[in-house]
Amino acid sequence: MGNVCTGILLVISGISVWMDLKWRRIANPLMGCGWVLGLLFHWMKWGWLGTFTFLGEAGFPILVWGIFYYFRMIGAGDIK
Repeated sequence: MGNVCTGILLVISGISVWMDLKWRRIANPLMGCGWVLGLLFHWMKWGWLGTFTFLGEAGFPILVWGIFYYFRMIGAGDIK
């Protein structure tokens, strides 16, 4: 299971890098897909505790970098 999850997330990461290099932007649906799969993988491995862990680990950087975005110090793509 772990190798499959790692492989899928590496594919999504690779597609993101390719999109960024080619078009200088990463599609929001691809980011959403990565988030949903990350949440699903955490839930499958650790149950509800994994869900809360994922939300904390993924949400904390958004809150921190969101402050910089609010003051126009970075763009929305930098948070991605």
